[in-house]
Amino acid sequence: MGTAGAAALIGGLIIYNLFQYLPTLGVETRKTVTIVAAVFGVVYVLFVYWLMNRSTNAEFMIATDSEMKKVNWTSRKELIGSTRVVVVFMILIAIILFVIDVLFQTFFYMIDVLKVPPFFIKG
Repeated sequence: MGTAGAAALIGGLIIYNLFQYLPTLGVETRKTVTIVAAVFGVVYVLFVYWLMNRSTNAEFMIATDSEMKKVNWTSRKELIGSTRVVVVFMILIAIILFVIDVLFQTFFYMIDVLKVPPFFIKG
């Protein structure tokens, strides 16, 4: 259902753009624009129907469903604990990178490579 919805959204947006931009490409009459958009819509629907109903796609979806049943989902407690570890690690990495950046900035200012002083030196 999600694939069909996404295909419908994409097809609708393409048809909308055909209505908007075909007149700028020299197609004068509204009837011609409507015919082009309708032909595209029919061809697009047939293509999407053919693509979605191929046997290989159906087999893939069945295999995916069976694999999803085998997944061992984590508990809420494990998920919250893992999230905390990631957040703390990212904050520590950000602090470490900030300190290294300030050290390099100060070093390059002292050897006159940078002409603008670091933010903590009044110059």
